[in-house]
Amino acid sequence: LSVFGHATGHTMYVGRGAGQMPTASAVVSDLMNIAAGWYPRAFADLNLWCNDHEPPHRIPGEQLTTRFYMRISALDGPGVMAKVGTILGDKGISASALLQHEMKAGQFVPVVIVTHEASQGAMSDALDEIEKLDVVDGRPVCIRIIDLPEG
Repeated sequence: LSVFGHATGHTMYVGRGAGQMPTASAVVSDLMNIAAGWYPRAFADLNLWCNDHEPPHRIPGEQLTTRFYMRISALDGPGVMAKVGTILGDKGISASALLQHEMKAGQFVPVVIVTHEASQGAMSDALDEIEKLDVVDGRPVCIRIIDLPEG
């Protein structure tokens, strides 16, 4: 595993684990959780933070702002995207990109929406409302997009 840090530069971690895929999956999962700030409580409880610094600022999860990848199974018909778009707009969520492949009218089709930054709370509320639409089949899939900082 190659890791870059501003203080350390590039570092390489090598060793046998439970196997290539389980180890890689666990390491990447941990790195993503750390990068996203989901582990500060564990770090504080285990006294892993340097005592020379203030503990990290924690914000409630619903206030976390990020872009989102959302996939819904929507009926291919007039006004369907307007209903979804209205819900997103009412929650202050703006679509950055949308993809829908051509299907026969009247069938359910996968629709992918990538949003601009929005709060987790607003997205959760929107997902609850979108799921209740009669033109949507099942719960939408929603994944946070963690962008790398520029620079």
